[in-house]
Amino acid sequence: MKNYSKTGLLLLVVLLGACGTQQTKIDGPTPQQQRQMAAQMALLKQEYEQALTTMRQANYPLAIKQFVSFTETHPKYAGAYANLGILYHKMNQLDKSEKALSKAVELNPKHAAAQNRLGMVYRELGRFDDALAAYNQAILADDSYSDAYLNLGVLYDLYLFDGKKALEFYSKYQKMTGNKDSQVVMWISELIQRTQQASQTNKTK
Repeated sequence: MKNYSKTGLLLLVVLLGACGTQQTKIDGPTPQQQRQMAAQMALLKQEYEQALTTMRQANYPLAIKQFVSFTETHPKYAGAYANLGILYHKMNQLDKSEKALSKAVELNPKHAAAQNRLGMVYRELGRFDDALAAYNQAILADDSYSDAYLNLGVLYDLYLFDGKKALEFYSKYQKMTGNKDSQVVMWISELIQRTQQASQTNKTK
């Protein structure tokens, strides 16, 4: 399924305050401090982009090392934990994936991609209620995040055995993506057939 984390870099904000004798005065950063912050941001971006490039090259073990190193020096970046979670998931290390993704959504509950991926991990761990909650959180964070609707459809279809709900979310996903996913078209057709067969079987009993 199509799930890829879109991550951005958070901006570092430094507030420098100086107290006067009669009133509090807040001064902006000096030119030297501005240059230092710019250099720090450039280095931060370089480290992050290097890890992303390694990830895109499918060198997952090295990418994991790079993102782990990044989180050790910059522990407040949700995107780094989200990518770690994706990498661990691809390596089938579900416990580590859950831990990294849980940290990502703790830092940024509105990280839809991390919530969605966490739902996938929960599903594979057999924790279907947690998966359901995570997918719904992804939609709450971004109601245009189509993959969460697709994964809800799969969860209801194959694991919760609720054909009506599955069809609802498959249809929403198809509408959002312009009915371009031929596999989901097939799933919807099969689901409708199964539903009709079950209905006919119930009538004959």
